[in-house]
Amino acid sequence: MGADNEKSRFIISCANILSGEQGIEWLFLADGARPAEWLSGPSKHRLLTRRIFPGKAGWKIWYDWQIPLAVKKYKPDLVMTTGDLIAADRIKVPQCVWMTERGKDNRRGKKRITPADAKRLAATLQSAQVIFSFSEKEKEFFLRQAADPKVAGKILIVSPAADEVFPLPSGQKENLKERYAEGKEYFLTAVSGAGPAEVVDLLKAFSLFKKRQRSNMQLVLAGGNPALDKDLGSRLATYKHRQDIHWTRHLPEQEWGLLAGASYAIVAPFERDELGIPVLNAWKTGVPVITTTAGTVSLTAGTASLPDITGAVLYAQPGDPASLAGQLMLIYKDEGLRSSLIGKGTILGETFSWERSAGEVRAGIMQATKGVPAKSSKSVINT
Repeated sequence: MGADNEKSRFIISCANILSGEQGIEWLFLADGARPAEWLSGPSKHRLLTRRIFPGKAGWKIWYDWQIPLAVKKYKPDLVMTTGDLIAADRIKVPQCVWMTERGKDNRRGKKRITPADAKRLAATLQSAQVIFSFSEKEKEFFLRQAADPKVAGKILIVSPAADEVFPLPSGQKENLKERYAEGKEYFLTAVSGAGPAEVVDLLKAFSLFKKRQRSNMQLVLAGGNPALDKDLGSRLATYKHRQDIHWTRHLPEQEWGLLAGASYAIVAPFERDELGIPVLNAWKTGVPVITTTAGTVSLTAGTASLPDITGAVLYAQPGDPASLAGQLMLIYKDEGLRSSLIGKGTILGETFSWERSAGEVRAGIMQATKGVPAKSSKSVINT
C-alpha cells in the first residue's frame, strides 16, 4: 500500500495504539518506501528489511522468500500482512492478513481476478488464521471466493475511526469562509483522484442547483489541479458559475478538517475504495453529508453498508447530476432536515473511535495467536 493511502495510515495507527496499550513490539518488513514517522509509537519499532526486487517476480520473491527468511531469523509470534496475501505456507507462525484491495472487485462489479490470482486468494483465505476486512460486502465477496463456510469464522470486520474533532466556533467559521469562499456559505468536495468526467458531473449538478435556487452558495473543491487536464480547464473557463467555484490545493488533514467544519455540507459524490473517514470527520464537526449510493461502502464496517444508514446521510444516484442537484436543493431549503442530519450524524460519529478499532484488531491478534500474552509477544508486520 502507498504511504498516502487512507487504509495504510489506518492500519499503522492501529499498530501504534496496540503497541502502547499492550507492549507489543512490531518488526516492520516494508514492501516500499515508508516515512520515518510511521515507525514512531510508544514502543520501540524496528525496520528489518525492504522489498528489493521490482515487478511481479519481486512480489513473489517478497512473499515466498524474503518474509519467510525474516520470520526464520527473528522468530515472531505473529506475521501480519497488509497486501491481501499471506506469506508462503511453510511459515510455521500464525498469520493475519488485511484485505485492502480485493473487495473492490466486487463493489465495482468488474471481474478482474485472473485464475492465478483467484487461486492465490483462495489459498490465502484458507491458510490465514485471521482475515481483517472493512465491510460486510467485502466479507461476502471473500466467502464466495473461498467457497468454504468455515472461512466466515476467520473474517473479522474492523471499523474505521477518525480523530476527535469538534464543531468550530462561529468566529473561526467566518474567517474560513472569508479565506476560501469570499465570506459566503459553501459546499465542500474533495476532488483528489476524481476523473474529469466526475468533476464535470459535479459542476452540472451545481449549475442546476444555482439555476433553481439563485443563491449565493459557493462550491469549494479541495485537491487536484484543473490545469493538468486541458478539456476540464476549457470547460471551467466557460462555466457559467465559475465565479462561485473555488479550487484549493491538496490540504493537510488538519486544514481539511477546519475547512469541512466551516462548510454548509460535505458533498462526496465520487466512488472511492476508502474508509469514509472524511464522512466521519464531517459528522464529528457537526456538518451534514451528501453522497451517492455507490460511494464509501466501507464506512459502516461491522453493521451494514453506508446506504443502509438512514437519517444520517442524504443519497444521490451515482453519475446523475439531476439527482445530486435535487439533494443539494433539499438540504439548502430544509433547515429542519439539515439539523436532523447533523444531530444523527454526530451521535453516529461518536461510535467510530480508535478504541473500538484497535480493540477489534486486538481481538483478531488474540484469535490468531490463541492468546499468546501480549507483553511477551513480538510481531512482524509487512507494510
